[in-house]
This record gives sequence, structure tokens and C-alpha cells, in this order.
Amino acid sequence: MRSITNNFLVRILAILAICAFIAVSVVQFSKYQSQKAKLEALKAQVIAQEDRNALLRDRVSKEIDDDYIINAARTKLDLHLPEEIVFYNDIQ
Repeated sequence: MRSITNNFLVRILAILAICAFIAVSVVQFSKYQSQKAKLEALKAQVIAQEDRNALLRDRVSKEIDDDYIINAARTKLDLHLPEEIVFYNDIQ
């Protein structure tokens, strides 16, 4: 009779251990998937930043000539040359 009780107790403990292992595994797998998604988002950010860095390096490496200055004045400062005629359109 005593061995049946011990055998039953061992089975119950084994089942509880397996259930605990499964529960911990599910939680860890969920955390893993979350971290994997964050990693992919960060990799995408790194790629975008590397592209931006390459563009900025290209801009810095270019010589500053008159065409660059004129283009920057037109696009960034909204300036124009004295001989140019500027038309404004207020219609939206």
C-alpha cells in the first residue's frame, strides 16, 4: 500500500514539474518573440541611419561650388538672382 502511495506521489510531482516547465517555456518563448521583433525594428533603423549617413558623407565630400551655393540659396533660403523674375501664386 505504501509503494502505491509513493508511486502516485511521484507521478503527481512529475506532472507538476512538466506543467511548470511548459508554463515557463511559454513565457520565455513569448519574451523571445517580443525581443526578436524589437531586434528587427532596430535593424531597420540601423539600415535607414546608415543610408542617411552615406548621403551626408556624400554631401560633405562634394566641393562647394557656385552651383551648390545657388541651389542651396534657392531651396533653403528661398532667394533668387537679381535678374530673375519671381511669380507668386496665391491660389491653393
